[in-house]
Amino acid sequence: PVEVIPHLMAPAPEPRQQRIAVLRERYAIAPSEFVLGVFGHLRPTKRVAAILRAFQAARAGRGRQLRLVIAGEPVSREWDDAFDWRQPGVIRLGFLPGETFWDWAHLVDAGVNL
Repeated sequence: PVEVIPHLMAPAPEPRQQRIAVLRERYAIAPSEFVLGVFGHLRPTKRVAAILRAFQAARAGRGRQLRLVIAGEPVSREWDDAFDWRQPGVIRLGFLPGETFWDWAHLVDAGVNL
C-alpha cells in the first residue's frame, strides 16, 4: 500500500507588490537589478564566504546590475563579525519574521544555496 505523508509547510502567500515596491525603494534596488538571496540560519555550511567572493566577481563583470540579500541569524557573533557586510551591492538583514520573510523571498530573483 501507498501512504501519503503531507509536507507541513504552508504554501507561500501571494506577493504583496506594494510592500515589495517599498522595500526596493528603501534599499535603493533598481528595477533593472537582478537580486540574489541567501536565507536561513547563517553558519559555515552556508558557505557565505564563497557566495560573497562569487557575488563580487559576478558584480564586477555585470556592473551595478546585481544585488545580494543575506538574511538570517548567525551561529555566533564572532562568525558574523568575520565578514564585511558593507561590500558594494550587499544587503545584510537579520531574522525575517513571517510576512517580512515572504516579502523578501518574492523580491529576490534567485536564491543561492551552496
